[in-house]
Amino acid sequence: MLNHYSSPYPNYIHQLFITPSKHLYVLKDKRLKWQSKALEVKLDGIESAEREHLIHYVLADHTSAAFYAEVGTSKTLVNPTEFLTRAWSQSKRPAIPC
Repeated sequence: MLNHYSSPYPNYIHQLFITPSKHLYVLKDKRLKWQSKALEVKLDGIESAEREHLIHYVLADHTSAAFYAEVGTSKTLVNPTEFLTRAWSQSKRPAIPC
């Protein structure tokens, strides 16, 4: 089901996405490996999966499309609260110019 809504101003609605990569996973020597055939990966039970999967954490502003992102692995899962705390905190690093 697709929900449509509008935001009256930027930072009114943030969308949180926590998704495993369907094509990248981590080898034992910590290098990334690309697999052209999509992996069937679900977040439920991903910690006990044989492969170490790459996990994308993305927080996007609904209005401006500005986003904050981090990448982790299934063996080092990040608590969503910790991720949101970092995303909403003041950054000491300069933003990447567009």
